[in-house]
Amino acid sequence: MPTFAEQIIMDNDYAHSLRTRWETLWQDLADYELPSMADFTQRISPGQQRGSKIVNSIGVLSARECAIRVNAFLTGDGTNWFDLRIPDAWIENDPQVRGWLDQLKQVMYAVFNSPGSGFGTAKEPTYRQLTVFGNGPLFIGETAAGWPVYRAEFLGNCAIWTDDDNKVIALFREYQNTAWGLARQFGEENLPHSVKGVLATEPQRKFTCVHGVRPRMDTDPFDIAGKPYIEGYVLKETGDLLEKARGYWEFPWVFPRWSVSPNESYGRGPGEDAIQDVKGLQRMETDVIKRVSMDVDPMWLTDDESGASPRINQVPGGMVYGRQDVKGNWNIEALRPSGSANDGMAMIEKKERLVESLFFLDAFRMVEKISKSGSVVHMSATEFAGRQAEQFRFAGPPLERQRAEFLFMVISRTASILIRNRKVPPPPPQLRGAPIHAEYVSPMGRARLMSDASPVLELIGDMIPLAQIDQKALDIINVPRAGRVLARARHVPQEVLNSPEEIAAVQKARSDVAAEARQTEQMVAAAGAAKDSAGALKLLGEGGEA
Repeated sequence: MPTFAEQIIMDNDYAHSLRTRWETLWQDLADYELPSMADFTQRISPGQQRGSKIVNSIGVLSARECAIRVNAFLTGDGTNWFDLRIPDAWIENDPQVRGWLDQLKQVMYAVFNSPGSGFGTAKEPTYRQLTVFGNGPLFIGETAAGWPVYRAEFLGNCAIWTDDDNKVIALFREYQNTAWGLARQFGEENLPHSVKGVLATEPQRKFTCVHGVRPRMDTDPFDIAGKPYIEGYVLKETGDLLEKARGYWEFPWVFPRWSVSPNESYGRGPGEDAIQDVKGLQRMETDVIKRVSMDVDPMWLTDDESGASPRINQVPGGMVYGRQDVKGNWNIEALRPSGSANDGMAMIEKKERLVESLFFLDAFRMVEKISKSGSVVHMSATEFAGRQAEQFRFAGPPLERQRAEFLFMVISRTASILIRNRKVPPPPPQLRGAPIHAEYVSPMGRARLMSDASPVLELIGDMIPLAQIDQKALDIINVPRAGRVLARARHVPQEVLNSPEEIAAVQKARSDVAAEARQTEQMVAAAGAAKDSAGALKLLGEGGEA
């Protein structure tokens, strides 16, 4: 039976063997769309120029903008992009439960926005890889103090396992680290002799390490307190464990995929859809550059018997010497090709728009307040809202998968770490056994909620003209419920809204005031009637005396 270290290496080698064909595709995508990560089938030395195959940069620019806009739609910087909910409304409306959820949410936002957690810097390479390669590995670990920490990882180092539902359940990372780096990470006392021997003389010598996280197996010899996932670091050259295996209550890797075929484990992204057009643009741009260069620096047609003359001087302002024949024609002439470079440039522009649409930029840019010419686009609020709703309908489907494979996993893992390490007070007893759900209030999430609010507003708008004819038309609308639907769609904080008990108290107070007003009015009317009666009797008495 292999040891745990040997098993990790075997699992890593098998996982990497399953993605061999993907590496060629990813290298091709990186060469033209993400050259900073073009290290799949070849290794570029630090400082060496990248992007040597790129003549037209539309692939790089479109991939970059797509990643930026995906971030804005899902986890926009400086904005609230999630809320915490309980499916059971009776539990969620409990003030103690709502207060605890709000406190947990505030701590989570503090973690996400903290420079020390690394979430802000880890998002960018994750989204860049997701849009180009269709996969974006992100590791969520814990500091010694028990706080979440986030680290983006290069896809070229990672290989995955999936289960029958095509969910990622294991990830193996093969990477290089120096002897000095291993000593810092694991402690010099835990290093094998092969590393310790060079630590003093060659601290920058590199070693290959294997980092594996997979479901725990019965054959694993380590007691990890029943945790379902086990992690191991192994030095591949010697097969030695670099530290004792540890366990995880949740899978610490987040591995979002743009879109996945049912018969494949790895995702495919917009970068693959656009790669053939991007590569075609490199050839087209090269041809147009040649055509323009021939106009600026043309070939010269000369007399083959001219000998030393003519002398062609292509320095600006220089003189060219030649001779004329008996008809006055010179024996030197610039030879330019036929056709126009404008045709090629128009075709390039058309192709570039196609590449941008393949990266969904036409959907992301649909609501632009500044035109490409720099002028301000004027539109009414109704028109802007309509165009924005249409934008979300176009941009929603390609981002829907990220809610499940990225946002939910990040929020769930972060909340679990904070609760487990007591970074927030213990949850109230009412929450025992109740699931906590994340509700997304990013632009993408708000668009989903506004789809519930739109029919309510449309119904109210339709009923108002009818109410002018007959007030009973409004009786079909439950106004408090409609108000709650609209408040939820616009993400109004719960503390602003009255609870059902508070609404009942307000209605009772209003009813009491109205009843008191009616009673006062009746008393005033009765007093007035009594006064009138007394006056009438007095007049009758005076008439009798007369």
